[in-house]
Amino acid sequence: MSGQTTTRTGLRKIVVRGLGVTALSNAIEGVLQIGVLMVLARQLAPDDFGLMSAVMVVVGVASISYQLGIGPALIQRPVVTTRHLAAGFWFTNLLAALLFGLVYWGADTIAYWFNIERLAPYLRVGAFLFIIEGFGVVPVARLSRDLQFKYLAVSKVASYAIGYGAIGVGCAYAGLGAAALIAAQVAQSFVHTLLAFVKRPTLPILHVPLNELKELLRFGGGFTLGRFANYAATNGDNFVAARYLGAEALGVYGRAYQLLVMPSTLFGRVVDRVLFPVVSGIQNEPKRVLKAYEHALATVAVVVMPLSVLTIVNAQEIVRILLGPGWMGVVVPFQILAIGSLSRTNYKISDSVVRALGLVYQRALVQVVYGVLVIGGAFVGVQFGLSGLSSAVLFAVTANYMMLNALCYSKLGGRWRHFVHSHLVGIVLTILAVPLAMGTAFVGRMINAYPVTILAGSGAITVAVCFVGLWIMYRMGLGGVQAMAADILVLAGNRTRA
Repeated sequence: MSGQTTTRTGLRKIVVRGLGVTALSNAIEGVLQIGVLMVLARQLAPDDFGLMSAVMVVVGVASISYQLGIGPALIQRPVVTTRHLAAGFWFTNLLAALLFGLVYWGADTIAYWFNIERLAPYLRVGAFLFIIEGFGVVPVARLSRDLQFKYLAVSKVASYAIGYGAIGVGCAYAGLGAAALIAAQVAQSFVHTLLAFVKRPTLPILHVPLNELKELLRFGGGFTLGRFANYAATNGDNFVAARYLGAEALGVYGRAYQLLVMPSTLFGRVVDRVLFPVVSGIQNEPKRVLKAYEHALATVAVVVMPLSVLTIVNAQEIVRILLGPGWMGVVVPFQILAIGSLSRTNYKISDSVVRALGLVYQRALVQVVYGVLVIGGAFVGVQFGLSGLSSAVLFAVTANYMMLNALCYSKLGGRWRHFVHSHLVGIVLTILAVPLAMGTAFVGRMINAYPVTILAGSGAITVAVCFVGLWIMYRMGLGGVQAMAADILVLAGNRTRA
């Protein structure tokens, strides 16, 4: 992406249209995930999900090791040559092969470390993810760099539909247990990598250009340090739960975490695929970046803050509908984690901007602190069960958001009063929605209404209050609300032309 392209098209249009097409695909993927989760939760036991969570902890750590930030480095660099592509391709695939061997033949030792004897065979199957995903690092990075948001979005939906929607559900009905989840993940990764190669085939030269590799690792090294720390933070609680509470408790905690994190994860993918390449292209224009950053925070607050209240109020209905009555132990940890929905969602915006500005080593330090807070807090909180564990994670997520925002503001010259101001519309809407949502849920439970009826009623009330509140504020001429409306018009215009 060139600076000329950004200037000609307009930053807001590029961001909003990119967010629009990516958000639409993630919404579709989110619906698929909910449907698949509803099926799998009724076909598989909590310890099956716990085994899968343990496998993905190991796979995730190893994936960071062999990728070493090569993909983001290819996106962030102003100029990328075929030698950079070759360096990235060979480096990631050689390391992927090495880690495949380490995990495959070290599966028994890893299972012993987790204190879960049945884990080893699932780890051996999961190790094939390194080989599959290693081939996709460079093609996916090229697609992101070229702003091919639509193709990336379609490939993500297609790969999930095939992997989990078809193979995962089919294997679960066949009685394969946790193996159904592993098979689904392998199939999803294979389809996604294949589609990326079809669009951006990578045929590198037959040696590793060392100078270009050093250039990529200069950025990728700092990025990877941050990813290791962030991964420790986002998965350290799973390790503590598995080690001290067992696979079944990990399965329960994992479903609470998944229900909450699913929307913010999908949103994070949308933001990162769009904001990271776009902001990378204007990283030397801090005023434009700051304006886009604060505008993004405000827009997300308007959506997420009222929804977090709806989630907390209707937690038991959400669990009954999505997981079934046998999963009610998920409710309390789910409610505690939901308090941090805004921090969890907005820190993904801050993280994308920080990386686009090249602050990878400062980011790594923040993520180290975040990881220490999660793991240290988890060891303390686990003494009080899943509720204590969830509370420790909530505190760490909030602290991480504030630290990343402080890093953004120190680089861009922002002021904290503007940060507070960007959340005011969301705060007002939340205050208006809380009593009505709680009242609707209370009445619904008093008359023994169906869970889906209670959730629909509370949701309708919350949405109605937010729309009325936004309309009133728009009529009052509040600039923040008018800017959001302008984005909606840009997005609508893009869809009409499409």
